[in-house]
Amino acid sequence: MLDVQPAAILQRSGGCGPGKYGDKAVPDTMWTLDVKPLCKLHDLEYEVGETEQDKEDADINFLRNLINYIKVHTKFRVIRILRNYRAMSYYIAVTEFGTEAFLKGK
Repeated sequence: MLDVQPAAILQRSGGCGPGKYGDKAVPDTMWTLDVKPLCKLHDLEYEVGETEQDKEDADINFLRNLINYIKVHTKFRVIRILRNYRAMSYYIAVTEFGTEAFLKGK
């Protein structure tokens, strides 16, 4: 588990998406809910991770964080379902296509 202050996470560049043009294709919001800080935390976990298990842990932490954040910040059931669906799609994307990003700079 990373011991990082929230302000340090928010100061990081990037957000949801694989970087550069990919950041424009992947929204930082889920049905108007800003999840960019959670994406930045996931990026940080990728940056400091060293093993395949670290990547898997970062990915599952990302999903858990998204689901919990959505639960706390969503009043209406239908919107929560839509946001959870998008959260799952982000999780699938990082598990299936995130290896290159995880290995970058290692």
